[in-house]
Amino acid sequence: MDKILHPVGPEPVAVYWRRRAAVLAGLVIVIVLLVMIVKAIAGAGGSAGPGAGTPTPTIAMVTAPPTTPAGPQACVADQLRGAGLATGADIYLEKASGGPDYQTDEPVPLQAKVKNTSSTDCVIVNNAHNVVLHVVSGVDTNLLRIFDSADCAAKVPTDSGETITLKAGEITVIPISWMPSLSQQGCPDTSERPKTGTYRATVSIIGVASDETRISLVASGAAT
Repeated sequence: MDKILHPVGPEPVAVYWRRRAAVLAGLVIVIVLLVMIVKAIAGAGGSAGPGAGTPTPTIAMVTAPPTTPAGPQACVADQLRGAGLATGADIYLEKASGGPDYQTDEPVPLQAKVKNTSSTDCVIVNNAHNVVLHVVSGVDTNLLRIFDSADCAAKVPTDSGETITLKAGEITVIPISWMPSLSQQGCPDTSERPKTGTYRATVSIIGVASDETRISLVASGAAT
């Protein structure tokens, strides 16, 4: 310790102290430079520019769920026209069973054969709005209006009845039943039944008319 505080040598003491001061100053400068370099490096890593240090947002790949194909749409008239059935009519109406005579108090089972001439399936709700039965009586030049299911269509909910799918390019049978009765526009209540005789029935499906079928009514209890 004495040698540090009192240098010994051939040179004057002041020379030794100047040398020690120079070494100490150099050491301080090196330490300061090292500290500055470390800070500069740290600063460059933390602020490399706008947005530096902000995590890059991750874009999630969302897979859309498979869509459920929509069901068949409602049929339109053009899908039924030009069906090319055996009779040449767009819709073929015939008696489904029984006959040739029906009693005035029993239902008359009919069926309409409809061909979907398009390449797309479609549906029809079998109710008084879409399937309209017309019944007339009389000679060719003087037909009398007997029954029309459209007379009472206002009393039938639009979503009532069976939904029938018409397959593309295929013939579908639509059941129709007529309980012999009379009807008038506005659907007034009546229990009157048609008389015995021959009647002519046609059907209109979403505005497309069928050919004609004949119905023979006999008195209740009469043999058929």
